[in-house]
Amino acid sequence: MLIVLAIAWRWEWVGAVLFCGLAVFYVVWTWGRFPFGAYLAISRPLLLLGVLFLLNWRRRDELRER
Repeated sequence: MLIVLAIAWRWEWVGAVLFCGLAVFYVVWTWGRFPFGAYLAISRPLLLLGVLFLLNWRRRDELRER
């Protein structure tokens, strides 16, 4: 996770893809082993991080002008 975060800190779009990919990977890899709430507890924060990095990448030029 720290390696992914370090990469995402430098290249936001790569972080968005990696964090969203990790969320999907976790659900696919562990499907059927845990209750549904466990999937949400682990994958939802990863997905949120991916979306936040994506939004930051999309608005990067706007944010740097200020």
